Amino acid sequence: MAIALPKQIKIGAHTYNVSFPHVFCDNHMGVGNKDFCEIKVAAGFDGKEYPGTVVLSTFIHEILHQIDLLFALGLFAHDGSVEDESKINALAESVTQMVLDNGWLPKEWREKDEADERLGMAKPIT
Repeated sequence: MAIALPKQIKIGAHTYNVSFPHVFCDNHMGVGNKDFCEIKVAAGFDGKEYPGTVVLSTFIHEILHQIDLLFALGLFAHDGSVEDESKINALAESVTQMVLDNGWLPKEWREKDEADERLGMAKPIT
């Protein structure tokens, strides 16, 4: 499944700019910055493209970080620890699964992919 992420997303009262595909100098898949209202998500690494489901899960992962920080929920330590990232990954994967299984992926985030007829993918609106 190919994916086209939105250029902006609202989280709380803030509009976040989304950089996708973003090229990182290392193997980061995504990063968010609450102070500058931005989320960056990679499309791949080292010449290989990530599957659309991985990109979507990474995007949701970064959104969850921002929700926790903005609303001071204290769900995660945001210390980069393996334990902290594992918790966020588990939640992001379960939300991704729910979004895909229930057909909740917005049309604007979809790209045509012949390999995934199940979702009836459409070209993103630009």
